[in-house]
Formats: sequence, C-alpha cells, structure tokens
Amino acid sequence: QQAVQAARERAAYHRGVMRTTTFATMVVAVFAILAWYAFDQAKKAREERGKSEKAEVAAKKDRDDALAEKQRADEQSAIAKAVNDFLQNDLLLQADTRQQASRGFKLELELTVKEALRRASQSVGQRFTNQPLVEAEIRNTLGEAFWGVGEAKLAIPQFEQAGALRRKFLGFDHPLTLRSMNDLVRAYWSA
Repeated sequence: QQAVQAARERAAYHRGVMRTTTFATMVVAVFAILAWYAFDQAKKAREERGKSEKAEVAAKKDRDDALAEKQRADEQSAIAKAVNDFLQNDLLLQADTRQQASRGFKLELELTVKEALRRASQSVGQRFTNQPLVEAEIRNTLGEAFWGVGEAKLAIPQFEQAGALRRKFLGFDHPLTLRSMNDLVRAYWSA
C-alpha cells in the first residue's frame, strides 16, 4: 500500500509539475506576445511620427513658398501701380500747359514726346529714392521709350541705372537684371 501511495504521490507531484510548467510556459508565451505587440506598436508609432514630421515640414515649406509668392505678387503689383502713376502724372500730364507751368518747365504747346521723356526722366531719382525696384522699372521703361523714338544715347543712362539697381537688389542672374543688360547692349549698338 505504501508503494501504491508513493506512486500516487509521485504521479500527483509530476502532474503538479507539469501543470506548473504548462502554466509558466503559457505565462511566458503571453508575455512574449505582449512584448512583441508593444514593440510592433512602438515601431508603428515611430513610423507615423516620422510621416507626420515629414508632412509638417512639407506643409511649412508650402506655406513659406505661398507667402513668398504672395510677397512677390504684391511687390510686382506695387511696381506696376507706381509705373502707371509715373507715366500718367509725370509723363502724359505734361501735355497740359498748366502742368508744365506748375512744374516750372517752359510752356510748350506742341510738346514733343522726346522732350516729355527728358523732363520726366529728371525726377525719377528723387521721386523713388526708397523704392529701388520701382525706380529700376521706370528707368527701364524710359530707356525703352527713348530708344523707341530714336534717342539711343538718352536711353543708355536709363538702362545703366536700371541695371545697376537690379543687380544690387535682385542679383546678377535675375531675369529683370538680364533684361536691363540686354537693353543696354541694344542701346549701345544703336547709338
């Protein structure tokens, strides 16, 4: 009987060890699965954070580009408005003898385009002291007008000054700077 009892106790002990081992194995497996799941979730979170940071950088760049483009458009609009104002008030209104008198010019009933351009070109430097790109655009326009009426020699200083201002404020490679340089060469060629 003792042997049977001992055999039963050993069998119970082995079953207990097996149950404990099985339970411990299951606990380790559950922890392993949880650890893998946590690692996988952390990896996905890092990837999402990286995508989010890239999207944020791209959005900031797009915003900065849009703001820069708006600023360029505003500058071009201001330049166009100033040029239009100059052409209307400083150039075309000179045909009015009252305007000639109010500006201290000799009254000329038959004012020529060349004389009106010459008179208008005298005030550009003082009028646009703090607006170098406006001055450059107006000088380039005056240069083209002088060149167009056959006064290439009068166009040269306008193109020179427009080019100098554009080189200083836009850089040597800017299309408007290159345009002024091209116009200057054309005027020298015609002079």
